[in-house]
Amino acid sequence: MSATFLEPRTSHGPVKHPNSVGGQNRQTPGDMRPRSTRALGGVRRRNRIPADREVPHPMSRPARNGNRLKLALVIHNHQPIGNFDFVVRQACEDSYRPFLDLFERHAPLRMSLHISGSLLEWLLAHAADYVDRVRRLIDSGRIEVLGGPQYEPILAGIPRRDRIGQIRRYTRRLADVFGTRIRGMWTPERVWEPCFTGDLAQAGIEYTILDDHHFLSTGVPAEELFGHFLTEDQGHTLRVFPGNERLRYLIPFRSVGRTIRFLRRIARRHPGATVVFGDDGEKFGTWPGTKQHVYQRGWLRRFFRALQDNADWLQTVRLCDVVDTEPPAGRVQLPECSYREMTEWALPPELQLEQKRLAAALRDSPLAGRLPQLLRGASWRNFRRRYDEANEMYCRMMLVSQRLHAAARGLQVDLRQAPPLPDELDAARDHLYQAQCNCPYWHGAFGGLYLPFLRSAVYHHLIRAEECLDRWYRGLRGQADRCSVPPCGDLSAVEHSPARRSATSRPAAPETVAGAAADTASLPSFGAVQGDFDADGREEIRLRTPALDLFLVPHRGGQLTELDLIPLAYNVLATMDRRPEAYHEEVRMACRRLRREEAVPRNPKAAERATEANPQRADARHDDGDAQAGRESALPRTTGRAGVSASSEAPGAAERSASRSGAGVASIHEAVRLKRPDLDRWLVYDRWRRKGLVDHFLTPDATARDLQRGRRTLGGFATAPYRVLAVTEDARRGVLRVRLRAAGPVADAMVGVTKRLELRIDRPERIDVTYTLDGLPAEPEFAFAVEFHIAGLAADADDRYFLCRDRKLGRLHAVTSTSDERSLSVVDEWLGLRLNFVARPACTWWTFPICTVNGSESGYELVQQSAAVVARWPLQPDGRGRCRFHWSLRCDAERGT
Repeated sequence: MSATFLEPRTSHGPVKHPNSVGGQNRQTPGDMRPRSTRALGGVRRRNRIPADREVPHPMSRPARNGNRLKLALVIHNHQPIGNFDFVVRQACEDSYRPFLDLFERHAPLRMSLHISGSLLEWLLAHAADYVDRVRRLIDSGRIEVLGGPQYEPILAGIPRRDRIGQIRRYTRRLADVFGTRIRGMWTPERVWEPCFTGDLAQAGIEYTILDDHHFLSTGVPAEELFGHFLTEDQGHTLRVFPGNERLRYLIPFRSVGRTIRFLRRIARRHPGATVVFGDDGEKFGTWPGTKQHVYQRGWLRRFFRALQDNADWLQTVRLCDVVDTEPPAGRVQLPECSYREMTEWALPPELQLEQKRLAAALRDSPLAGRLPQLLRGASWRNFRRRYDEANEMYCRMMLVSQRLHAAARGLQVDLRQAPPLPDELDAARDHLYQAQCNCPYWHGAFGGLYLPFLRSAVYHHLIRAEECLDRWYRGLRGQADRCSVPPCGDLSAVEHSPARRSATSRPAAPETVAGAAADTASLPSFGAVQGDFDADGREEIRLRTPALDLFLVPHRGGQLTELDLIPLAYNVLATMDRRPEAYHEEVRMACRRLRREEAVPRNPKAAERATEANPQRADARHDDGDAQAGRESALPRTTGRAGVSASSEAPGAAERSASRSGAGVASIHEAVRLKRPDLDRWLVYDRWRRKGLVDHFLTPDATARDLQRGRRTLGGFATAPYRVLAVTEDARRGVLRVRLRAAGPVADAMVGVTKRLELRIDRPERIDVTYTLDGLPAEPEFAFAVEFHIAGLAADADDRYFLCRDRKLGRLHAVTSTSDERSLSVVDEWLGLRLNFVARPACTWWTFPICTVNGSESGYELVQQSAAVVARWPLQPDGRGRCRFHWSLRCDAERGT
């Protein structure tokens, strides 16, 4: 995928910059065009000054070379772990190569370049000539390569040992590939915490680039944000550059002339200053509409030429040039922060909307220019509070990191030094680092966390890392004195409540430094462990067989929240719930506006424009089935890139938005793009987690669509706390059992549910669950159902489907109902996976998709997050008011890569 969704930086509407006259965006004396002409941006009109011609300020004079304004261009190229190969290739052809082509032709220009580790490895394997060209530009002194954590994690989202270890490891990798010394680094998403100063310094980093919002938030005046500053923590110092937000709004979306005029104003007021532009390389060709604007219309060529033509007062520099020739502009203590938009996205949706309303109300007040300093958002860590899915991945990653750290301690090596490790541990470390890639851990204006294949990639590497650790520990059996190994990990270290084996297992050993329960054996290939695995202060249960790894949450409906198929390194339950987002109101308004337009007769040209702006509208009208089925059962017609690529962008909409805003091309935040006109009808929010073994009592008339939309349920057992009755491990027979119980009112009865899970060593790929219901009335007016979700499969592919008695029921986006059947299967031929669900007695099987409406770089889209399989039984209690049902799942999988 294009990494453009990773760092959106602009917001709706113009930005007031401190270097504009009076802190407002007024017409400068050098821009003598009529206001209506200026608003047209890059669109040519009669008697208009060409956008690429510099219009000198009448009071400005050419600066002496010693007082030239220095422009540090910092380009960040990144592709996330788990992205599709063809999307990375497209980004390379649309952005990375053409940018370098033009840069090579303008010899005097210099810049700093960051290439993330995941992208670098792809380039070395598929585009080695690009790497060679960058190496030659480094040798000629025109490019400085920046380092950073190897696989682009958010530093606040990983342990300190992994922060320092990733940075050191990638520094060595870059030195090997490019033959150059790495001094500076790109801070992923510019997420900053004060303690990072010491971490970066210990990793050998001299300087980094953040956002001017960090400096404004700590009270540094905007007119002082030039050059670099010195920050300190625990005796460690680091140089920090403030990236200029206004330049990120201008480049490349506004005309070249407008950008040059902005730089000239800075040069006139701050002779010899250094201003920094730092942004994604993907905005030069991969973001919607930018390929045509930047290359075909020649924006980047004109920009590079303008930089050369104004060399008498403007020069481009690398960050290392500034550090070597200029002292720090001052000391600064930066707060916990990121770029402004990121801090807003981390807020709950209702606070995001409230903050926007407040900013709009103060737009014309004297405080308007100080809003970036006065309005603060939330910490990046708040994404783990907003999204349970992000917290689950984070906690799972921490468990693996703790196990790896304990193994390294046994070898008396420090992972912070990025030391060489034995093959199995080195492979485990690489998988762990890849799983820490930041993209799936948060969501802003782009897909991120909402993209199933990115979440699946995280779990893939975590499962593979644990496989490597298992092999390592098995090799250490009989050598327990060499290392103290947490058997399963536990995030209760902070709570001082270690993980413990089940009651029939040997007792837990004392805590290790890693904070988990210690055990001299490896993580058992068959066993049960209880502990706080998701950092919520309550115990969960982890069950493991040679083929499966399960996490059971008793206090939340007794649900399964993770089911890892070890041979495939695939988490079946890497699902995503439907929840409110701040932009959903914008989606509703846009859909209503489209329907109003459709109801009004229009001339052919208007109809043509509407089709251009909404190219998927005609497709949406041709969904299979009746009207309701067409809206809800058909697969969301998103791109194959799940909204990551810009290829589905509608040029007409982009160009009209650009004209309205006075830009050469519309930013991804300046136009509302809908990938289908009925998105508002999919805005349904979940009342329970869409996971595994979700228990329901349903009204007799409930249908699959009712359960899909969260309707006609009784009793609230999906979220009720289940009490753990027993966790037993029969080592002689090779059987694991967990018994849970919950009780509550259903209709007019007080009903109890006992749920017993069983795993056996002789059938490690199978889960057996027995439900015993008691307290039922003689003639219940409700039914019982068990809901289970399968995440991340390509729902519209022919080789992924539901199967019943060797008969295909439909692809994985189908809404189906099959009565009086004992089994149903989910098949993914491409992945080599078959999930066989079996019920006794026979039941009614329902299937339906769970889809989210979320933002992506190419517009608002529908993404299928999971496919539900539901077993529904009518209730016919015995004379004691009891019913018993059996549910099982067998996971047949071929080993993946």
